[in-house]
Amino acid sequence: MDAGDDRDDFAVVLVHGAVHGAWCWAPTLPHLQADSRVRSVVALDLPGHGENRSIPDDDITLDNYVATVVDAVDSADLRNIVLVGHSLGGITITPAAHQLSDRLARLVYLTTTCPPAGKSVNDLLVEETRPAFRMGMDMPTIFCTDFDDDQREWLTSRLGNEPMGPFTTPVTIERPPAAVEAIYIRCQRDEALSAAYQTEHAERIGAEIRSLDAGHSPFVTHPAELTALILGGL
Repeated sequence: MDAGDDRDDFAVVLVHGAVHGAWCWAPTLPHLQADSRVRSVVALDLPGHGENRSIPDDDITLDNYVATVVDAVDSADLRNIVLVGHSLGGITITPAAHQLSDRLARLVYLTTTCPPAGKSVNDLLVEETRPAFRMGMDMPTIFCTDFDDDQREWLTSRLGNEPMGPFTTPVTIERPPAAVEAIYIRCQRDEALSAAYQTEHAERIGAEIRSLDAGHSPFVTHPAELTALILGGL
C-alpha cells in the first residue's frame, strides 16, 4: 500500500488486474501524488497477489477481492474517492462501488472486462472480440506491446499467478451505481483486450469513454497521460 501526504480533495484507490499487484502502479504513483487535487493515493494488493498472501490461492473468491477494497477504504476512512480498476479489476470495482457509493467521486475502468450479470470473465473468452491470449499469445507479450526492453523486463519479472475463483465466478452486479460518475479509458493499441472489446464493455456499463494511444499497461508507458485522464474534469 502506498499513500501520499495530505493535499486537497481526492483519494485515489488503485486496483490491479490479473497476475499483477500493487507494484504495477509504481511508475504512475508520482504523477498522481504530484497533482494538487489529490490528497492520498492507495495501491492495493488483492489476495494472492504481491504481498497479500492472507488466503490460499485455491480459496480466493471474487468476494475476497471486493472485501479487500472495501476494508481498505473503511480502515483508512477515505472519502471523495477516485476508484480505478485495471483489466480484471473491473469485476472488483463495480461491486465495491455499490458498497462505497457515498464515498466515491468517480469510477475509472482502465481497459477492463465488465461481464454482463450471470457471466464470468472466463465465459467471455468465446466472444468474437475475445482477448488476444485466447488466440495463443502469451500474457507477457500482449501486456508489453508498446514497452521498451527495460520496461518489459521490469513488468514481466514481477508477474505472478492468478487465482481461478474470481476469473470463473459469474458476476451478479453488471453496472456501477447510477449516482457515481463512471469513465472507461480505452487503450487504442491494446492487444490483450481489443479496442472493440473495450468499447463493448464500456457501453454495457454506461461509462463515458476516454481514449489513450497506448497498449494494455499505460501505467508503465504513459503515466502522465493516464493521470490526466483519471483526474480530468474533477
